[in-house]
Amino acid sequence: MKFNKEAYTFSKKQFGHLTNKISYKPDFSSLVTFSPNRKLPRHRWFYYKESFSADLVKFLLTKLKTNSNEDYILDPFCGVGTTSLTSKILGYNHIGIDILPLCTFITNTKLANYNTKKIEEILLGIRGKPKSKPKKFGSYYIDKSFDSKVLSKILNLKQEISEIDNKEAKNLARLALLSILLPTSKAVRDGGFLRFNKEKIPENVTSLFNKKILMIIEDIKKSKFTKKTDSIILNDDARTCNIDKKISAVITSPPYLNRYDYTRLYALELTFDFVDDKKLKELRYQTIKSHVESKSNYKIAPSELLASNLDELSNAELTNAQIPNMILGYYADLYATLKNILKYTKKNAKMAFILSSSRFSGIHFEADLILTQLGENLGLKLDEIIVTKLRGSSAQQARKYGDVPLRESIVIFKT
Repeated sequence: MKFNKEAYTFSKKQFGHLTNKISYKPDFSSLVTFSPNRKLPRHRWFYYKESFSADLVKFLLTKLKTNSNEDYILDPFCGVGTTSLTSKILGYNHIGIDILPLCTFITNTKLANYNTKKIEEILLGIRGKPKSKPKKFGSYYIDKSFDSKVLSKILNLKQEISEIDNKEAKNLARLALLSILLPTSKAVRDGGFLRFNKEKIPENVTSLFNKKILMIIEDIKKSKFTKKTDSIILNDDARTCNIDKKISAVITSPPYLNRYDYTRLYALELTFDFVDDKKLKELRYQTIKSHVESKSNYKIAPSELLASNLDELSNAELTNAQIPNMILGYYADLYATLKNILKYTKKNAKMAFILSSSRFSGIHFEADLILTQLGENLGLKLDEIIVTKLRGSSAQQARKYGDVPLRESIVIFKT
């Protein structure tokens, strides 16, 4: 949708007092995506569509006025580590939290320092010829995604990598293999789902793996970390985990309320190297409630706007009966996250949350305004809402209820 701030105003009367705190930066539309990272060393090792750019982190670190000598930067939904890696490069101490073991593994691997000469020799020696026969393991997603010949090559690489003694080289090789699973498979990430396409022509395992190894070697040669920083990456739940540091700034993007289930989107990588199918299902129920398979017994989070929206939704025709429960749980989870991380933030700290509005049964859930009310309930002060992008409603919503611009925004609080 073409960005025109006149095309959308904050229509709710109770938010009129926020007018002077709202800015419009359509030139940021690409910065709230992962795309710019695809050309950056280390950032490009694993494509993670749901992330944002390193340039956005740089902008926010400047805007939040952090001190690189003593401050800790927190990302409670760290994904593949864009905030952590950018913070490390710029000399900031940092903490990243994610409930998915795939994400914390990728982040830790990006953040490590490497002995290039030793690592290069080991990585270039990988040929997919292990000493031992690869172990077989049953996984619905693996079985559906690969034909037998392709899977045999991948499992040979996996086994050979497991035989590497050098931990740093092993982790880099594991990451390289994880990054090529999707393009060498019959699986595609389609919206919020992992689908299987029998017509898809998989890319060549050997050539793609070798290409990724060369990319990684190139990157670790030219992207040495020159500033000493403290890196803390936790495979944990941001709603409840303990953080043994005082936080000066938060830069994060929680999962959007769009029915995307990350345990399905990344099921291929998760079940290949981290969890079995049973554990994957358990993990699904532990994630932020952004999808209809989530479980929620929460009370409504303290937002008048959210309560009003849910009241409207109670009289609407639903495409899925679990949608109200999903919305209720989602904002309760955001509230719980805010409440938890506030325990560890310094006075006058600032927090930047990148998130997007959503629409269900024609009812617009304005995430930036709802989050503002949740934050204010906890004593946070709204510093600014930066609107970066307007996008149209889904085709289904637009046909039935008319099109409404949905905002992608950065909400900035101060403690």
